[in-house]
Amino acid sequence: METKALKKQLGAAIAMVLVAAIALGAATFAWFVNNNAVTATVVDVSTSSSVPNLYIKSTGKTTDGMTAAGTNPTKLFPVSTNDANAFYETLHWTTGTGDNAVADEYQNALVHETDKTVYADYTFDLGVTNGKMNVYFDSSDAATTLAANAKMGTAGRFAIKFGEGNWTLFKVKGTDTQKGYYTDQGATTGDYWVKQVGGTLKADTAQYADFNTYAGSVDAQGQVQATGKTALTTLDSANADNHGKVTVTVRVWYEGCDKDCVSENAATGIQHAITGNLGFVGVQVD
Repeated sequence: METKALKKQLGAAIAMVLVAAIALGAATFAWFVNNNAVTATVVDVSTSSSVPNLYIKSTGKTTDGMTAAGTNPTKLFPVSTNDANAFYETLHWTTGTGDNAVADEYQNALVHETDKTVYADYTFDLGVTNGKMNVYFDSSDAATTLAANAKMGTAGRFAIKFGEGNWTLFKVKGTDTQKGYYTDQGATTGDYWVKQVGGTLKADTAQYADFNTYAGSVDAQGQVQATGKTALTTLDSANADNHGKVTVTVRVWYEGCDKDCVSENAATGIQHAITGNLGFVGVQVD
């Protein structure tokens, strides 16, 4: 009798090991918010202005007109954020099915933990030499080329802040490769980010700002067209506080809730992960 009981216990133990192995195998296709990194050598972003009266000046050096923060990493760890201030990572996974994984618990991510940086900052001064000007992104293909490496698909994100104002979050252009997806809602399409919902951290539907809403263009005559567009900021050379200048911060990261942010990307790392130019135009106002 004891022998039979022992065999049953042994059989149960083996079954549990097999279940664990299957779960581990499924998890290898999971998102890597918690324990993998994308090599970002380098996250290469620059700026330009096609309007003579609107100037861009680096706050530290003149290369590319934009200065990388001293804490900028060579690796970016994917995280999730809905405000570019608080960043979250996965605390616990369930297995999901196929190449999908489901996270059911999250935790705060340490932004600049040793060897674990979750975003890169770039700063520059944006100003106007004379008068008052509304500032927009430059929508032309030549001026704004900011894009994610194809291996990162749609996972690139950037946010922009003027002075001490609020962040506005945007998606970086990318190739929609749809390698897999991860969300605690089981969705296969759409954008998600982690946020506080009823006192609990969970993945929720993301609503990023539309780049085109804030983007003007320069016509063949060299005139800026921005009718119906929303200005990113307004500069005024007569402003006694800043004399027409504001310090701008561009923050770049990888969104862990994007369907293309999968573990296969972590194997070799992604060089030049997010690259390109971010252009600006301005319209003189009374």
